[in-house]
Amino acid sequence: MEQRFLLAMAGLQVQQAYQLYQLGMDLPVPINTVEFVMLHGLQVALHLSIPLTYGVRKLVDRLAVKEQNGKETGQSS
Repeated sequence: MEQRFLLAMAGLQVQQAYQLYQLGMDLPVPINTVEFVMLHGLQVALHLSIPLTYGVRKLVDRLAVKEQNGKETGQSS
């Protein structure tokens, strides 16, 4: 449940960053793109880090179970 919330927050951060970037480019002195991307990219990365880590862990666990089941099936034959 927490992972879905964090994914939603990351999506909102991306949307907000895009809107702020568009507004910043319309200013008389455009914003520094590199600093902007680093700042907002870090926020998005922080929101995505937990769900991605959780997803990778679940994938590794599933692959380990499949491998273990394959070995058990091969040994019982």
